[in-house]
Amino acid sequence: MTKTTAWNSLLLACAVAALLSASAAPARSAAPDVNAILTDLGFTKKELARVREGQVVVRSLEQLVGNQLAAVAAVYMEVPLGELRARFGEGQDIPLSPRVRAWAMPRLPIEPEDWKQAAFDPSEMNDVDELFDAKPGLDLNLSTGEFELVARELAGVAPADRVRAASEVYRKILQQRMVAYAEKGLSGIEPYDRGDGKKSSPAEALSVEWEAARELLTTHFPDFVKAVDSYPNDQPAGIINELFWVKENFESKFSKRVAFWLMHETWQVTDEWIVLSARQYFVGHTYSAQQALGLAVPFGDGVIVLNLMGFSSDLIDRYVPMIAVPIGKKIMRSEVTRYFEKVRDHPGK
Repeated sequence: MTKTTAWNSLLLACAVAALLSASAAPARSAAPDVNAILTDLGFTKKELARVREGQVVVRSLEQLVGNQLAAVAAVYMEVPLGELRARFGEGQDIPLSPRVRAWAMPRLPIEPEDWKQAAFDPSEMNDVDELFDAKPGLDLNLSTGEFELVARELAGVAPADRVRAASEVYRKILQQRMVAYAEKGLSGIEPYDRGDGKKSSPAEALSVEWEAARELLTTHFPDFVKAVDSYPNDQPAGIINELFWVKENFESKFSKRVAFWLMHETWQVTDEWIVLSARQYFVGHTYSAQQALGLAVPFGDGVIVLNLMGFSSDLIDRYVPMIAVPIGKKIMRSEVTRYFEKVRDHPGK
């Protein structure tokens, strides 16, 4: 596998950039040359110059499979490497997205207080009604057992109680999925039921993307790779793992919805570099899974931050890929650019 192929395979995760908060651990090997990586990813000399000037530069990447979109973003930030930990750690980047309605880094075992805002409100009746009408297919990402749970819990609920009942059952699903992932990692992720006996596995999508990048990552970040490979077991010293739930607006010209998603961040912080995996292992609808790889390396008086990202969506197959993919790439580049401009300009605590 070539270096370019390995990096181009690091897809999966639109709109994530959380850059870290932890005690520094000793570097295991020298960090890769970020300029060489950017060149391998197709950045032109003019684009490299724009990055060094502090502009956000986003490029689309080749699709690994037909139901994925991918991009890479790079930006120079005039901030010491160590300050990134305090500025973006523990999910502090999450509310930078204007779409985020609520979020938390909940404790395990489950503490109900951490999940109070993981709920629908009366203005979101479209989402509530959708859950009452839930059935296997592409509209909702639920397992077979979760569809059955929703049907049981919501049967016979009075109209005045629909928001409360929908919130309770969906909160239960989110909690069960987080606990299963925290205990078993990828093997704890239930596949989505697409109907007619078809399943869609976010765990498989995440595994494919991660495996494609292991060779290059192992060269520079062996402890980090071991941590992601073996999570939740055998975590090396200096590795930080955090779990989040997020409620986000999903708006388009066709519909207005909210979605809940669950994210796992793994990072390693050293005096020479910061490396991050941000993985959305469950999302309520629209796409199936997201994976991002972030790398921050000192450059001049600041750092260059590089994020490879993308997402997989079964909905791409519902539309004409020749139309859906170019439109999706354009929207993705625009959204990512706006997000990273906020990340760049975020003053921190």
